Amino acid sequence: MDYTVLIRDYLLGNLDDDTHSHFEQMLQRDKKLLNVTLLQKLIVKNYDEIIEDELYAKLFEPDKSYEEHMSAIMKGSGERVDEIVLSPTNEFNCIDDDLEFKFKSPLESPLALTIENNQQEVKFEIEIPAGEQQFSIDVSYFSIGRFYWTLEPIEATDEREPVIRSFVIGKGWEARI
Repeated sequence: MDYTVLIRDYLLGNLDDDTHSHFEQMLQRDKKLLNVTLLQKLIVKNYDEIIEDELYAKLFEPDKSYEEHMSAIMKGSGERVDEIVLSPTNEFNCIDDDLEFKFKSPLESPLALTIENNQQEVKFEIEIPAGEQQFSIDVSYFSIGRFYWTLEPIEATDEREPVIRSFVIGKGWEARI
């Protein structure tokens, strides 16, 4: 007799109380059925964990276009905004609720800050006024994953190249079990 549907429904919790009780009695009497059920349970559990691990990994995948753009900016010969940025560093692992930006000196001109996730969805935008040397952004509402921040001049007379860097939230997060 093929118990495939019954095993599946048992493992998914889709059996009514009587059928569930009867199936558990069958498991106690039939060791082969018990082994097949346990094997199926192991397969389902491992499959779910593999899918979960893949989804988790996708949150941290680098975005190719951002990575290429960062590389191109670093190779450029013009003055860059990143020359004034002390923190956060590239690939910063943000473990606090705030992402803190620090500059070498007060900003001479305003800059636009944009934060996007690795799916290029804008998560935060702000204009940083001239004179700022340090400020924080609340990232407690961000999900775990890889993010990219871009600082670029607002004024047309500011010819510095923008800076793009990445940071991560929750990388190595062990509590996801």
